[in-house]
Amino acid sequence: MSPVSGLAALCVAFTAGLTLTLVVVDSSAQDGDQAQRIETAAPPAATESSSSTPANPPTEAASRPELLVVAGADQAPLESLSSTDADPLVQGDPTPSTAEGTSQDAEAAPADTAGTDAGEATSTATADAGATTTAASPSSTPPDADAKTPNAPAPAGPSTAKASGPTTAKPAPTTKAPTTAAPTTQAPTTAASAPPKPSNGGSGAQFEPIRNRNPLFNRYENLPASQISVDMLTEPAPVPDNGSNGDGNFRMACAYSHFSYDDPIVFPGQPGKSHLHMFFGNTKVDAHTNTNSLVNSGGSSCNGFELNRSGYWTPALLDGKGNAVVPDQIILYYKTKDPSTVKGMPQGLKMIAGNPTKESFTADYKLGWSCGPSGTSYNRSNRIPNNCGSDPVNAYIQFPFCWDGRNLDSADHSSHMAYVNDNQSCPGSHPVRLPQISILMYFPPGNTNGWYLSSDKSNGFNTGPGATLHADWFGGWHDDAMNLWINGCMTRARNCSYGQTGTNRMFAKLNGHQNYPGNNFLPLP
Repeated sequence: MSPVSGLAALCVAFTAGLTLTLVVVDSSAQDGDQAQRIETAAPPAATESSSSTPANPPTEAASRPELLVVAGADQAPLESLSSTDADPLVQGDPTPSTAEGTSQDAEAAPADTAGTDAGEATSTATADAGATTTAASPSSTPPDADAKTPNAPAPAGPSTAKASGPTTAKPAPTTKAPTTAAPTTQAPTTAASAPPKPSNGGSGAQFEPIRNRNPLFNRYENLPASQISVDMLTEPAPVPDNGSNGDGNFRMACAYSHFSYDDPIVFPGQPGKSHLHMFFGNTKVDAHTNTNSLVNSGGSSCNGFELNRSGYWTPALLDGKGNAVVPDQIILYYKTKDPSTVKGMPQGLKMIAGNPTKESFTADYKLGWSCGPSGTSYNRSNRIPNNCGSDPVNAYIQFPFCWDGRNLDSADHSSHMAYVNDNQSCPGSHPVRLPQISILMYFPPGNTNGWYLSSDKSNGFNTGPGATLHADWFGGWHDDAMNLWINGCMTRARNCSYGQTGTNRMFAKLNGHQNYPGNNFLPLP
């Protein structure tokens, strides 16, 4: 071989080796980039979900970790007070509410036996199989409404004091069955500032961006009702009730549980389909909730906690600045003006009350907005009051109480129920008299300019602020607990305030003031 040929062969070999090296380096770099891309695209850790809810495919909430921030995590758990703690709100009616303060209005109002106009959406729902209950028709002669003893002293309005600092949660009472340890509260966090999800058109995610993490709300969430006794979640009552006034009254205080785009009455099995709702009562209510899951699972954000696993929800109140507005107080009234005929509420009964499908309504004793602790003291309106000064902004919703005795639901979610005047007997078409439920929500005072309900801008609506005020109720009471207040407060015509049952036991309190101590404006992720 000549020197020239040898040199050429050497050059060829060197060039081939260099090319192979570059290929290997480039391949390694590509593999590294691919590994980085895979690591970046890995989904976040699974989030908490209801045990009764089937797994969903990855959704917007699963692929965006910032949507999983808990906006309400700065709320400190509050101690449930013992019977020796002074609580003036338990001694008398805490708030001269709409349901109470408008009884005279109700007596003068014309009867409405055609039923409520509160049918929401157009979906058709059927009653849970085997859960219907038939009750005897009530007496046609109610007790004399004029034969009343003097009412209890005039109570104070809702307290707006916030907790001064974290307190230690009361240890869970001893149970007869294993329980799940209370969840640890999280450190305060800041919710992401992403724009809110469009209403009435969700992605199908289990979307619960804001949840109340108070550990008192979920101590027995995994125990079925048969393993929960009334003694576990009641405490000694300083007084059994506030005396007799001719009516049967039972009241509870609640706090919000969570916000989500679900509605198991109107859109059952369709998560993310609804406008944004604020839920209270059962902490696990979602699109897949049914009667069995409601009664036997979930905590509760109301007095007595898991003794009342009923679901309550309303459209979320929004401030127009990216926040959901949380009430200082949520008060539930169960009452009757005919104690001799009132019956217990069947498990799984569903109702919608208010104005979900129209763009306006006429404010009356059943539905409206107002200023002041009485709920109807002034500015009663079908719109959110512009400014209540230093008084709270009040929304009140009253449910029908005459049931047809057969159906737990109806196609419009209302025709199986009927409104009548408080003092009238139920009509033959709806003969069973149930306790009348009223929901009163007291929002913080101040400038309400820009506030609106999530439902005001859903279904193609563009109403005035608050015009679509309504509420949903799904019955899931613990039978023994309901019988306690039905027999102790309703049928005995006793006036029972927050959690009083007309007996020497009362439902465990939320906290000393029975109000919400956290931030009233929670950022929507």
